[in-house]
Formats: sequence, C-alpha cells, structure tokens
Amino acid sequence: MAFSFSATWSRPGTSRAPCAPTARATGSTVRWGVRIVKCLGCGLTFANPQPASADVEQYYDPQYFEQNAAKFLRFPLPDEVALRFDRYLGALRSVCPVGRVLDVGCGTGAFLTVARGAGYETKGIELSPYASQLGRERLGLDIRTGRLEELESPVPFDVITMWDFLEHISDPVEILRAARRLLADDGHLLMTVPNVGSWWARAMGPRWVGFDKASEHLFYFTEKSLTGMLERAGFEPVKVEPHAWVCTAEFIAQRSAKLWRPAGRLLGQVLVRTRQQRRVVRFPSVNLLAVARKKADRSA
Repeated sequence: MAFSFSATWSRPGTSRAPCAPTARATGSTVRWGVRIVKCLGCGLTFANPQPASADVEQYYDPQYFEQNAAKFLRFPLPDEVALRFDRYLGALRSVCPVGRVLDVGCGTGAFLTVARGAGYETKGIELSPYASQLGRERLGLDIRTGRLEELESPVPFDVITMWDFLEHISDPVEILRAARRLLADDGHLLMTVPNVGSWWARAMGPRWVGFDKASEHLFYFTEKSLTGMLERAGFEPVKVEPHAWVCTAEFIAQRSAKLWRPAGRLLGQVLVRTRQQRRVVRFPSVNLLAVARKKADRSA
C-alpha cells in the first residue's frame, strides 16, 4: 500500500479520545490505510478505529523482526543501535546505578545485553514467541513470552524500561498500571515514544515522517499527553523531554525520499559518493524520553 502524502487534517466530527474519560478527538489523516486523529485537549494522536488485538499480535511475526534486523538480529549491535542503547543505559544509571531491570517489549533482548553487561540483573518480556526464543537460546537471556499484564514476579523490579514500546499498545494506561504493580516502592519507569508535538511534526503536519509507521504505531504522544497518562497510572513524572533518534545518514536519506523523492535521491547519491551512508547521526526531537517514579499507594 502506498503512502498518502496528499492527505490533510480534516474535521469530519469528533470521537472519544483514550487519554481521558471526557476527552474528544478530531481531525484526521490517512497513512497506510489507517485513519489517524488527535485529542483536542492534550494533542495525543492515535489510530481510530484501533485494530483488533489478534491483528496486532499477528503483525509481529518472524518477518517483522527480519525486516528490522539491525535492532533485533545483528550481534554485535550496529554502531547506531549500540549508541542508542548506550544513551538508554545512561538514563537507567541516572535513576538506579544497580538493581533489577525489566525490559518490556524487549524483542530478542538487545538492550538486555547492554544492561547485563553493565552489571544489572535483567529480565525481559516479549509477546513474540519467535523473538523471545531467539533471545533465550542465542543470547542466554531471561525473557518471558507473553503480556506484561500477565507477568507475576515475587521480587519487585527497581526499574522497568519501555523503549519504543508504548506506541504499539492499544491501552497504554492499562500497561502503565501493570508496570506500576511490578515496581518496587519508589521504583522508576523509563521509556521513549514518538513525539508528535515536536517542531518537526508540527511543521510537516500529515506529511510527518513519524506517520510512516502508521501500520504498527497506534499512538503518538505529546509531552502533555504522556505526562497525563503517567499520572493517571500512578506515576510521578520526573521528566518528559524531547529525545533524539540515533540513526544512520542513509536512514535520513530514505525517509527524505518518502517526503520528497528528488531530494532524498540526491542525498542518497551524495552519501554513496562520499561513503557516508553508515555515518551515525542524531535526528533531534523525534522521540520523547520519560522518566517517572512510582507514587506511593493511597492507602499507605
């Protein structure tokens, strides 16, 4: 299915937004056949209607991981992925120098290998049987196949991480509450999500490159919407801030070609001639980085 770059925000009426019981959403664009709307209050942007759970599960088949091999199947990690995870490790160390870490939606466990190498006690949970089995057998990692909501742990975790995960989930608040249940008192949650409130997204509107993931991303967040969700789920946000996406120059050229083919092709040709395709760059403000602390139970 081709992209619909001629799409513009329209106003066909309003519908309920999932960010708050009384929130309403309006405006739409269509990418990969997915209708995308945004909340009038907080700017949360999401697929409407949401796909069935069974369809979401089927999407993450072995082919999905093979198509994203740089992140899931190549070891040692490519430079851009290694740097991305090193930055995540820095965020982890800032709240917990040592302890038990659960990575949610861990795939084959790439970040777990980084955290384990830094001395953390690690565990992962991954919906895909294919990816979780690879992590266990190939990397020797402790990865449970299944859903976070179903996970039980006799010992709470000091930190739970969700790197590029929450946008794939149909009920983000419920997932956040499930994470809170598994955290130690005063434990922390760390995550990255797509930043639809970035200057880049606002400037591009429906043409924003982030929407080229519409076939798998169900939500796109603003600082306000993510802060609100964390608070509703029982967390105290420590920080929610723009975070650069670490990638290769070739990746930037490929994304540029989807927006404006001549410019993308020209950039690609320049990179080939100068042998800079694998140059690691930081694409500013693409994501949000959130660090949140578990609030004490009200009954405490």
